[in-house]
Amino acid sequence: MSENNLWRYLQKNLKDSKTMLMRIENPFYKGVPDVNFLIDGTEGWLELKYIPQYPKKEITQVKVPHFTLEQKIWHNNRFKNKGRTMILIQVDSDYFIFKKEKINLLGSLNKFRMFQHANKSWKNRINFKELRKELCA
Repeated sequence: MSENNLWRYLQKNLKDSKTMLMRIENPFYKGVPDVNFLIDGTEGWLELKYIPQYPKKEITQVKVPHFTLEQKIWHNNRFKNKGRTMILIQVDSDYFIFKKEKINLLGSLNKFRMFQHANKSWKNRINFKELRKELCA
């Protein structure tokens, strides 16, 4: 798997007549998330992150490579202004959604705490009905 495969997984499973997903590549502003979505009239932004495996020690923090200061600032500014912004992160075969102020926890949580603090999590595969609900809530 990779971030690109995660994107394809979303596209394949969220695709319907009431859903629009657009991959965003913005070389001028590095904080903009990977995906803009419109689902049943609800618009938002989704950053995708992929980490191939958890650290060997259970107590070790799960670092999120390439989660930049610009991205953190972008999410915080949107959250403060009532924007819909979140991060979907895959670690090994687990998936997590982090929203709002919980985004700031990323990079400081071990595996157990990721499950505790995520807004939603799934093992082995995403339940896309639940994901839609999370994206639109």
